[in-house]
This record gives sequence, C-alpha cells and structure tokens, in this order.
Amino acid sequence: MMAFRLSLCGSVAVVLFSLLLAVHGDQNDSKAAGCGGPQAQGSDSRLPCLAVKGSRYDVGYAVGKTFRDRIMYVNTHDDFSAKLHTFAKSAAGQAHLKTWLRATSRFQNVMDELRGMADGVGMTFEEVFLRHCSHEIAILLRDQPAMMPSCSDILIQTPNMRLDGHNEDSNPLGYNTSYLVQAEIVENGVVTEAFTAFAYAGILPGMGYGFNKHGLTYACNAVYGKSLLDTGMALPRTVMARLLLSASSLDELLSNIQPATDSSSVVWQTAASFSLNVGHTTTGHLMNIEFSAAGVSTETVENGFSHHFNMLSHSPALQYIDQSTLHRTSTLFTLPAPHDINGTMAILADTSDPLYPIFRRGTQAESTVTTSTVLFDLLQRSVDIYTSRPLPTSPPTYSFTLP
Repeated sequence: MMAFRLSLCGSVAVVLFSLLLAVHGDQNDSKAAGCGGPQAQGSDSRLPCLAVKGSRYDVGYAVGKTFRDRIMYVNTHDDFSAKLHTFAKSAAGQAHLKTWLRATSRFQNVMDELRGMADGVGMTFEEVFLRHCSHEIAILLRDQPAMMPSCSDILIQTPNMRLDGHNEDSNPLGYNTSYLVQAEIVENGVVTEAFTAFAYAGILPGMGYGFNKHGLTYACNAVYGKSLLDTGMALPRTVMARLLLSASSLDELLSNIQPATDSSSVVWQTAASFSLNVGHTTTGHLMNIEFSAAGVSTETVENGFSHHFNMLSHSPALQYIDQSTLHRTSTLFTLPAPHDINGTMAILADTSDPLYPIFRRGTQAESTVTTSTVLFDLLQRSVDIYTSRPLPTSPPTYSFTLP
C-alpha cells in the first residue's frame, strides 16, 4: 500500500448540539441535535447532524472525531470486514487498491478529507481507504451477501412539479450508525463549497443523498454490474460520489463524466456501477445517470413520473438481477401513479409486499432496512428528511431550504 505523510489538524469550527448518543445500547459519541442556520430546522438522535466549517482536512477530521464510536462499531461488527482485510493482504488485492488509490490521488481535495477522517477516528489512511473500496471488492469477490441492493427513487417532472423522493436503505448496521453532515469548505478565507449530505459511518458524504449551495440535489441507488471498469484511472464509487457533490452546475457535473465529442480530454470514471439521480433548482431538470463498465448513460425525466431502484435501466452492462427491485417495481405499478407529494410519499411508505416492501424494514427474505426518506421539491426549494416511515400525518425530522 502507498504511504502518506499526514498533516497536523488546523483550526476547525464545529457546531455540536448535544452530548452523547447510545449506539446499539453500549456505544456513545458526540452528536449534533440539528444543523444550524436560518434555512434549516430539526434534530434526531438516531440520525444526528453535524455542522462543520473549515478546510477539507478539518471537515474530515471533525466527522471522524465526532462519529468515531459509530465508525469503529461498524468496522468491528460488519461481517464483510474480515474479507476486506484478507483481500488487502493478497497480491491481487494490493494491485487493485494501488490502482484505485492512484486514481484518487489526482484529487487532493478528496485526499485531504480522507486524511482528516483517518486522523479524527484514529485509524490509518489505508484502513479508511479500504472501507471506501468495499463495493468494488464485493464485486471482484462475487460476494453476493455483501452486495446490498439499496434505495428507491420516485421522480416527477411536470410543468408544476419537480420532485425526487428517495428511500435510503442499508444493512441493519447503517440504521443506527449513519449521520448527516452540513459542511462549509473554506479555502484562503473563502467558502468554496457548501453541502448537506447523508453519510454512512466512515464513508465520505455523497454516497446516499444530499444537496449543495448551487441548488443541485443528489440521490444514489446501488446497482451491481458483473464487472468493473478497469482503465487504471477509474475511481471507487464513494470517491466519485463525493466529487460530484462539489459540482457548481448540472453542465459542470456532466462535463466531468462525459467526454466532449470533439475532445480527447480525460473524464472522471468510476470502477463500479452505481446510479445517481440529480436535480437542479436553477434549471428545474431531473436526470438519472448510470455509471457502469459500459460507460456513462444519462436519461432525463420527461413529463410524468419515473422511478429507479437497484438495477441498471438504460445501460447495456451485464448486471446481477435483484429480486427486491423486481418486487418493488411490480408493487409500484399496482399503486396509483403519483402526481404530487402525497402520491410520491405513499409509494415510498408502501409495505404491501411482505417479503420485499418499498419501505424496507427487514423481512424473512432480506435484512435491508430504510434508514430515512428524503423529499426534494425543486420548485418549492425545500428538502424534508423523515427518519421514520413517511406517513401523511408524519412531520419531517429535518427541513432545509434549497438554494
């Protein structure tokens, strides 16, 4: 593995709003009771929100230090951890990790954030980076139990409506160990990046859902292509998701992942498949982007509604068939077509399939659970996050205003 000199932590401004949170009954860490600012409200002990301002290293350090107990709990209780470390010790594993690290090291901003997180948690950089490659490693090992098909999106685009409703699903470990990060990145005294995003313990924000100061919204769906893109410069999907969270416009985002027809410029590539639903308040556009070994495929949401679960829908890459996606899709088309917020949330809250419900809660067929639900309303410029089943009478846990 490549070694790095870790810099010292600089000044960091962290806003924390409470003291301790029990995780699985015996794990405690500091948590935020809500993210600050006049355009945000809400709090939750299970899904705390940390507000932090500083350099990229500072932000990573604050996240690592604040949620250290959650991160360590996942690292020691995740059934896949032993396989990750066995893979990292093998010759083939070391070769893959060096390739992914070389690709990531082109982006100093990400490297700084990863170093900060490692220092904050008290882990080595290599350990933190290994966890960021778990999706790719699961595919290489063909370890289907580790391939957790997660997340559901319902998107509506009409003249009077621009919505993306998203269920964030995970294995049971993610239910009590995830968090929100509201970050302002400061460079030379200037805020160059600001975002609010869901994050899994020990993983960079972006591999879930979030939004940034430019009015871009993001919601990811796990998909599992049968092969990886191996160009020598392809990034782990967690790194790609964090980079895309920084885009200042939809055009910029697309230009980074799609080569111009008259250009040979190098674009960002991701090793493993994943799906990203993107919205933009300025343009009102909603789009689904699929990354796979076959390249990048985009599909704009047309007049009406669209959905995305956990299979590639417009990319030609070979993929694993997901029974949950098949069941959720079948359920979707037995329900009234959504035309508004109520219709969207009714779908996301549906539990009618006893084995593979849309709102997931662990069944005999799968252990996956829905950690939270987010609704992006581009025209009203609002974000509502629910940490329980989003029923019509349920108020959101967090509410934010989109730029």
